[in-house]
Amino acid sequence: MKKIGATSSGTIIVEMSAEAFHALSQWQEIPTPAAKNTAKNARRKAVADKAYDVASIRRKLPNAYERWFEKDDAELRHLHEQGMSVSDLSKRFGRGQGAIRSRLVKIGLSAAAN
Repeated sequence: MKKIGATSSGTIIVEMSAEAFHALSQWQEIPTPAAKNTAKNARRKAVADKAYDVASIRRKLPNAYERWFEKDDAELRHLHEQGMSVSDLSKRFGRGQGAIRSRLVKIGLSAAAN
């Protein structure tokens, strides 16, 4: 077996005989190129089959999954205290109603539902 290089992630690349490869593969499962492609395709399919994707959600809710800033919390606090509904807050902030409810709990304006 002869070291012939390494990848940027630190994986060592070696050259070996077919007999050495066979012996090593008996000791540790070594993915073949075909198996690697199958695994890669499975990951791609899993991503494609997700129940949701952020891009499609953001078409309706432009701020979905974005971080909250202090100014957002201040505005949310003010509007909530003025009596604005969760539905209207959702539209105003471009976020889902669940995100609004969660943020209200986080900033101490609503009790968590059990």
